[in-house]
Amino acid sequence: MSDFYYSDRNDPPTPQEQETITPEAWGALVSLVDQALDNGSLARAFPLRDCHNHHKAGDGPITGVDRPKLFRAVRGEIPRLPLVPDSHKAYRLDADQVPDTSTALDLIEFIGPHIHQPDGEDRSCYWDGMIDVHYTFAEFIPQDPDDLFFDEQPRLAPGQEEYRQAVERIFRRQGLAFTLDRQMKVSRRGPYEARAQLSKFRPQTGDQALDELFTLATTRFLSPDLQERIWALEKLWDAYEWTMTLHPEGKGKKDSAPKLLRQAAGGSEELFQLLDTEFLALNKIGNGFRIRHFGRFKSHELPSSEFVDYLFTRMLAALAFVLRSSGRMAT
Repeated sequence: MSDFYYSDRNDPPTPQEQETITPEAWGALVSLVDQALDNGSLARAFPLRDCHNHHKAGDGPITGVDRPKLFRAVRGEIPRLPLVPDSHKAYRLDADQVPDTSTALDLIEFIGPHIHQPDGEDRSCYWDGMIDVHYTFAEFIPQDPDDLFFDEQPRLAPGQEEYRQAVERIFRRQGLAFTLDRQMKVSRRGPYEARAQLSKFRPQTGDQALDELFTLATTRFLSPDLQERIWALEKLWDAYEWTMTLHPEGKGKKDSAPKLLRQAAGGSEELFQLLDTEFLALNKIGNGFRIRHFGRFKSHELPSSEFVDYLFTRMLAALAFVLRSSGRMAT
């Protein structure tokens, strides 16, 4: 909830621009995972069965989380995650050693689908006042894909929405430019200047393959991984080249592009000249940097993540204007 704390309700929101996991955010994420370990929310996926009143090992009620099994899975799937030995003959997360951002986000995505909060706890005394805790879990049937038409949001196991909101709260209050959706997938919120454009970008060009290419580019641009964003930039440049051939009276790109820009300009010569200048500049950038063409002496490396964001945002804004002004954008 955005009004969880007093400051959420009364202070200006913290800008979510930071794209690197902070030590404070990592410590909060570790605490969130530790809480899920302690309250049995990971016990259904990694069950420990060591009830002292049950004589057959591994065949009794669930008494907790099998931490060695869980952290073997974690180490296998997220090898760069910092772990330290603990008293459970397994490992625990190291709150003081902050991993790279991709690794921290991988942990969020690993834990989320395994969350299933117990619906009850039974306590039994087995010897000299010692207590066993037995967890019980309500039956949960994941949403059938065939039923998604009738349900706008996928069903979540008990505790998953609380986990998602807790992660979202950490992102928001730490100013991190990420979000966790109901599929338990982390995505970038994107730079501020691109967010409104991305939320409204629904091309309807008349060419389904081109529309799908735009969707692929804008979706992958929200990846936390820089290489994914560079790939998205390449796809957006491909979509630009394709868009410039859309005018029905055009004979190839060189003939179609000015006709398309004049259509978008709506009869204004000044606006046509501005659009022509902008797309010539963008074309020069595409040729000058290693976006579409590769060669040792022909192009330059993209210098930074911020530069990738700048180019993507600039190109998207120009294309959105042309598509919308020429009647090729869904309303």
